[in-house]
Amino acid sequence: MKELYVVGIIFLCLGFINTFFPFKKIGLWGYRSQKSIENTENWSLAQKASGMCMLSSGCFLLVLGWCVPHLSFAQMIQNILAVTTCIISVLNTIIYTEFSMDKSDDSIQNMI
Repeated sequence: MKELYVVGIIFLCLGFINTFFPFKKIGLWGYRSQKSIENTENWSLAQKASGMCMLSSGCFLLVLGWCVPHLSFAQMIQNILAVTTCIISVLNTIIYTEFSMDKSDDSIQNMI
């Protein structure tokens, strides 16, 4: 399952960059959504949240890439599992980041 290794390493690299070296200018590089580009607070929160989620997803994909070939699944099932896991990892990053920004907005609203 070389694909899972490649996607896992890509996720780890992008997650590391987003978490520890986020781009300061809004919208040029990083996690971009309508909510994340509204202001600098949302932008920095989105970079950190998406980076942490991508780091964990990358580790999960690497472990799965090592485990799947050792299981006795047919090659077609292994391929379906790999594609499905990659799609779920991307969706998980998007949902987690948007939820983190919503949660942050709610806590700010409660303070006002």
